[in-house]
This record gives sequence, C-alpha cells and structure tokens, in this order.
Amino acid sequence: MSQNMEEIIIKKLRLTGLTILLAVLLLLPWDYPLIKMYLFGTTEFESLELDEIKAGLIVDASVDINFGSYAYTKEDEYYVIWTGGAYAENYKYMGIKVPGSERSVMGKIAEAASNGEYVEPVKYVGIIREMSYDEYPLFKAFFQDAGWTDEEIEEDTLPYIIDVSYIEDAKHSKLYLYVLICLLPAVIAIWCSKWN
Repeated sequence: MSQNMEEIIIKKLRLTGLTILLAVLLLLPWDYPLIKMYLFGTTEFESLELDEIKAGLIVDASVDINFGSYAYTKEDEYYVIWTGGAYAENYKYMGIKVPGSERSVMGKIAEAASNGEYVEPVKYVGIIREMSYDEYPLFKAFFQDAGWTDEEIEEDTLPYIIDVSYIEDAKHSKLYLYVLICLLPAVIAIWCSKWN
C-alpha cells in the first residue's frame, strides 16, 4: 500500500473518530443521570435537608412509610412519601413513582402505616424530578380529598417525585452501547498512531 493511500485511510479514520466523539458529546444528556449514578453513586435521600432536594439528584431511598397511592398507570404507581428520616423535625410530603411490579409491596407499607405498624424499609434508587403538569394536579387532589386547603398544600408539600421507574427503564437502555461508542474514538486514535 502506498504512503499516499495510508495517509488517506488515516485521515478518514481520524474524521470517523472525530465524528463519533462529537456524537458522544451530543448524546451525553440522553443518559447523563444514569452515567452520573455509575460514576459518582447515589445520595441517601433521608439525609437531605428540604433545601437540598432538587431535580436531577439520584437518590437511594429507604421507604418504610407511605401514605397511599394518588395515581397509577398500567406501568407505574405513584405514592405519597415524606422527606427526611424517621426522626426528622422538618419534613414535607412529595411523591415516589415505582414500577407496577412494586404495587403489592407499597400497598403493604401503606396499610402498615395507616395501622401504626412498623415494616422493614424497602430500598429504591431513583432520580428526583419535578412533577409534570399532568402529575401535580393528581398529587394535589390527594391532599384536597383529605381536607387540606391550598395554603396547607403549598406550605407542606414539595412538587417533586423520586422516579424509580426512570432508573429501572434506564438500566435497560443502551448504556453499554453508549460506553462502547465513547471508547471507539480512543481505539481509532490508537490504531492511527500505530500506522504512523
């Protein structure tokens, strides 16, 4: 193979590697929360102060109390939980969205809570996100049905959800394919350097 042909191949490989690297950077936001979880781990939900609860945090939550379901779909179920640990003085209510397969477990926890009984905590990993325009009215209606005023709801709830379903779905996403795509530019660069 002539040196001119080798140079053309190397240039094409470098261009391919650069294109893949650009695609990786553009796709990064797609699975960023999951990548962040694998790189940096999770935050213990019960240790968060009220002002630390924000969208985008990946949390590890131990749920031993929930106050019942306020919405459901065929795939998922939404429950009311509270922030902080069992002995937190300042807490508010928010939501947790779990896969439908957890319906029985969460139902038992809600029943135990209403009877004042203790149950072993169930661990969930999820991403905190703001409730959507469709989700918040259902959450608010749960409290209105319990006789809360709009002012009490505003004061004592947070419009956030721990979305366990997001993490479960993301684990089945193309994370490994994404990592492979990230490694391709490095492999191409090493290969090109060996040809020089």
